[in-house]
Amino acid sequence: AEYESEEQEEDEDESSEEEEKTQKEEAKERLEWNLARCIYVPDYSPGAPQEPPTDGKVADIPDFEPQLGDVLSWSDYRYIDAYIVGLGGTLIRNPDRKKAGYLDIPLEIT
Repeated sequence: AEYESEEQEEDEDESSEEEEKTQKEEAKERLEWNLARCIYVPDYSPGAPQEPPTDGKVADIPDFEPQLGDVLSWSDYRYIDAYIVGLGGTLIRNPDRKKAGYLDIPLEIT
C-alpha cells in the first residue's frame, strides 16, 4: 500500500509539472507537431501588442512566427477579438457568425 501511494504522488507531481507549461512552451510544442496554435497575444510575451492590428497584418509578436491557421486572440473571454492567420500572413477576423464569441474558421483557411 505504501508503494502505491508513492507511485500516486509521483503521478501527481508529473501532472502538476505538465500543467505549469507556459503558453509559449505549449505553442512551441504545437509548432513541432505542425498544429495550429491559439494564443492570447497580450500575455504571450513581454512586448506583445496589447491591441489587435488595424491594417490586417500580423503584428510583431516577440518569439512568435505565425503559421497558416494560427489563432491570435486579443480577448480574454471567448473569441470576440480573434484573428486567424491566412495565406501570406494576412489576418482574417473571426467571423463569429452567431455573435456569441465562438470561433468560426473561414473557408479560405481550410
